[in-house]
Amino acid sequence: MDRPWMPTPRLYQLLGAVGVLIVAALAVSMLRSHIPENVGLLVFLTAVLVTAAAFGFWTGLLSAVGALATFNFFFVEPHYTFFAARAQDLVTLVAFLLAAGLTGFLAGRLREQVDAARGRADVLQVLSAVTTDLSDAQAAPDIVAAAAHHIAALSHGPVVVLRRTGDGLRLIAAAPPAFQPGAIDLQAAEQALNRGRVEFATADGWTGSRMNFHPVPTGRNAAHVFGH
Repeated sequence: MDRPWMPTPRLYQLLGAVGVLIVAALAVSMLRSHIPENVGLLVFLTAVLVTAAAFGFWTGLLSAVGALATFNFFFVEPHYTFFAARAQDLVTLVAFLLAAGLTGFLAGRLREQVDAARGRADVLQVLSAVTTDLSDAQAAPDIVAAAAHHIAALSHGPVVVLRRTGDGLRLIAAAPPAFQPGAIDLQAAEQALNRGRVEFATADGWTGSRMNFHPVPTGRNAAHVFGH
């Protein structure tokens, strides 16, 4: 599935960006007596490029701001302040921020396009496998089981298919086969059927089902519900 354009960064991505900036700062600090100032700026610009290519646009943009602040604080006189004493330094820092922001945008956008293309390739591969499995299916349970298996492959999580019966909900397919929905999952599935609309998973930190449930077909007359 396609990822949303420019998704917000996650904690591990931010920590990775900080690590890359620390490495860049240490490298410039050790070499500052042997290299001109503009080479130090290129080292930080490379750090922004690496971060954006690895983690996406927003992380790259935050890395550009962090690189600017780090370089200004440690390597621009007066040291250990965010003040630029010379107009030339201010112009250099502004130019660096623009260059780093553009670099982060291009590298991050390229990374996200690669991820989106990989997601589309995964979907096409699953659709091909679905076609094969459906052509081999002999009965309705085989079709349902195949659907559950391939939805699980796309969602990277467990999938259940439940059917409304006179005694409540009955599990008719699951992927992986040994997966069993809990009582709170069954309650969410029942709500999806009763309301005739999707019942979304509860947000992290709140009590509730961690699965989304989709009534099939939509509406109050639905007899089946998919959970993932």
